[in-house]
Amino acid sequence: MADPRDSVVWQGESSGGFGAPAETGGREGFLRLWFECSGGYARAVKTKDGTAYVGRCPKCGASATFPIGQGGTSVRAFRVSCRP
Repeated sequence: MADPRDSVVWQGESSGGFGAPAETGGREGFLRLWFECSGGYARAVKTKDGTAYVGRCPKCGASATFPIGQGGTSVRAFRVSCRP
């Protein structure tokens, strides 16, 4: 069952998380994002200060920011909707 914390609320829409937890304990420097707007994947890369992951839709250029918090999640892939 998906953890309800594995979701994104972005521009007034809710999208559920998907994918399996990372085998390496989440040490990768990126997240995998599925943008519904473009129907394609993109990466959200970790910021230099290590406080968030930031990615952009390959079609419309809208940005998505995922703050990194204590406890977090081991899920490495998320579905994002950038449609208003």
